[in-house]
Amino acid sequence: MTFDLPGYAGGDADLAVSLWGNSEDHSDPDHSAILRLNGEVVGEEMWDGKGWKTLTETVSAANLLPVGNELALELPGDTEAVVDMVYLNQVDVSYDKFLALQDDQQLAFTLPAGSDLTLAGVNGEDSLIWDVTDPAAPVALTGATGDANGLRLRTPDSGDLRTLIAAQSAALLSPASVQPVTGPDLRDNPEGADYIAVAPAEFIPALQPLVDHRRSQGLRVTVASIDDVYDTFSNGVPDPAAIRDYMIYARDNWTGPAPRFLLLAGDATYDYRGFLADSTPNLVPTYLLSTHFVGETASDNWFVSLDDEDDLPDMAVGRIPAQTAKQLEAVVAKTLAYESDTSAAEWDGRALVVADNEEEGFQTIADDLVANALPASYQVKKVYLGSSDNPTSEIIQSMDEGVGLVTYVGHGSMNVWGKDKMFQISDSNTLSNSKLPFLMTMTCLVGYFHHPTATSMGEELLLNPKGGVVAALVPTSESLASDQTELATNVYTHLFSDAGTVGEAIMLGKRDLNLDRNLMQDIIETFTLLGDPALVLQKPG
Repeated sequence: MTFDLPGYAGGDADLAVSLWGNSEDHSDPDHSAILRLNGEVVGEEMWDGKGWKTLTETVSAANLLPVGNELALELPGDTEAVVDMVYLNQVDVSYDKFLALQDDQQLAFTLPAGSDLTLAGVNGEDSLIWDVTDPAAPVALTGATGDANGLRLRTPDSGDLRTLIAAQSAALLSPASVQPVTGPDLRDNPEGADYIAVAPAEFIPALQPLVDHRRSQGLRVTVASIDDVYDTFSNGVPDPAAIRDYMIYARDNWTGPAPRFLLLAGDATYDYRGFLADSTPNLVPTYLLSTHFVGETASDNWFVSLDDEDDLPDMAVGRIPAQTAKQLEAVVAKTLAYESDTSAAEWDGRALVVADNEEEGFQTIADDLVANALPASYQVKKVYLGSSDNPTSEIIQSMDEGVGLVTYVGHGSMNVWGKDKMFQISDSNTLSNSKLPFLMTMTCLVGYFHHPTATSMGEELLLNPKGGVVAALVPTSESLASDQTELATNVYTHLFSDAGTVGEAIMLGKRDLNLDRNLMQDIIETFTLLGDPALVLQKPG
């Protein structure tokens, strides 16, 4: 990064660089960083674990420039950690500065009370000086006199230190826009709601057929634009906390019973400020939290974890990660077609179970899941690595013929199942099956929907307008197979007993997890339903 030192008066400077260590390994230390300023090493540091680290260095005047300083952060990779992820948060430079306004800038400074000073660069015409020692009660200073040398004034005598801001009137900032809030106050809902959908305003017409369908089933449905959520619950500032505050308010204040479902209709990204080229628009934000294996990742569960004493979901939540209204229309059409399919009895009793290599126990896990969680009425087709000549072809053929459930157990990433690439994101794009299954994956990262420039396999399967899946339970992080298995068993148990919808089966399955296990919270937070949480599963018989 490049920075200038306006008004630099010479001498040494204090440099403070705030970093976030975003990875953690069994090795110690996890992180190694080198700071270079104008080509010279000015600091080196090693540290361990995830969390904040501030590097503070004194930089000599010989290594400072009034304009065009180049600061570089290097990660040399000289630790034993498998990966070293460090984010640059903030850079502060403290240096001696002439008390002068330059280039129509604003100038803030602190002096002892009762100090006489001369402010260079202004002569009193169109100049403004404010005492902001109490930011909530700024006071305009008057009585200053000016000449060719600048503006002379005295700081107020009261107190110890006084903080002032000086500027020429031309340097005052203007708002980019000012407009009245014309949307509804979302707090006002005398009818209450069972089902709340949040979407960009331009997506709401595409969502309407699903809204009408849910209302026809007897659900009280409320649809809110994301901007109205911001206006009501975060003073118009885009903030994911506004969505959670909306859910808490609805639960605590609306006519009961409390809301059961939250649908987030729109894609999200971790690039909140759009720094990356071609970044996905942050249409309906997700919440980013820290996890054990991959650091920061998405959690839609956070929006429906409404009690501070636990992180368990209190509502069913799902997301349709559409980037356009056309994509949303396609998923809505798939959902409605699925629930109204009168031919489902021909295929909804078939289940496809796919498993990675047995060396790591994945096939045994899959067998146990079939034996302990799936009803005996299902006809199960198993595609296991090492037992199948062409796993990819068998998966595609089974989905084309029609299956009600697809379960994958094994290694995974954003775009592939298994190290041997049993099924890839390119395969998901070729599917044209009209018989849509519900997908559950016990793997890693297949649901990483918040990547700013790439699409995960879970998204592709849901957004595919010609086929794919009707909904998918997929992870945004990495976790252990043993923990994933407990969730899958719980979800299937509820799905075929007391849960009327897919979203509620997932909610209940998470609430039943053994929280004494150290990493189970990551399972709760990061396994995400892509699809409508009120989806009613087509079941055999």
